[in-house]
Amino acid sequence: MALQGFFSGDIYNLSREIEGLYLNLLKKEKSTGAAKAWALGPFNPISKPESKIVRHECLDWLDKQEPGSVIFVSFGTTSSLLDEQVKEIAIGLESSGQKFIWVLRDADKGNIFEGEARKPELPIGFEERVREKGIVVRDWAPELEILGHLAIATWSMHSDQPRNAVLVTKVLKTGVEVREWELRDELVSSMKIEKVVRMLMDSKERVGKCIKIMKLELLEGTMLGFVSRKRLIV
Repeated sequence: MALQGFFSGDIYNLSREIEGLYLNLLKKEKSTGAAKAWALGPFNPISKPESKIVRHECLDWLDKQEPGSVIFVSFGTTSSLLDEQVKEIAIGLESSGQKFIWVLRDADKGNIFEGEARKPELPIGFEERVREKGIVVRDWAPELEILGHLAIATWSMHSDQPRNAVLVTKVLKTGVEVREWELRDELVSSMKIEKVVRMLMDSKERVGKCIKIMKLELLEGTMLGFVSRKRLIV
């Protein structure tokens, strides 16, 4: 039997400055049955203080690059790509001539004691050929530090990613779409990847302005306290 009187509403790791459209939909539909919903985000730090821990080597490499000149490629810890798709991405990145950091690892396993860790295969000689242009990271990467970059490419895999991709590309207009969700079972060709990477870097000035505006709004809101105190859905 469900307990009555203990449920007051929902708490979301969202902020109106970024996800205002979605918050309004939540308020309108009340899909969870909640009469109230609180947007208390962002929970991740907007700016990260310098860590005393030894820096990852990719950050030292980033320090030598021009601002806004590097693409960060990562599919997270819950997604894996077919070897054929890994090769297409590698060819596309190399053909684009753009600088990149690629976190290439298999998805984390639910049970770390079962099965062997899979190491996705790259085209022969790939890392040697792109040494001056890019870095392939096969272990943990410091994403918060890396994601100070000015541009994003979206490639939805599962869960909430399709909705996030729409938010980034259609609403915030801070990214471009690599693959449509309807075509999620199809292989993305190296030519498509090369085209999107070039498009992304060509639009980095426009995208960068949008991101800077959002960052300033979030910083201001966090300092004033209205992200967690005033910007509520009631």
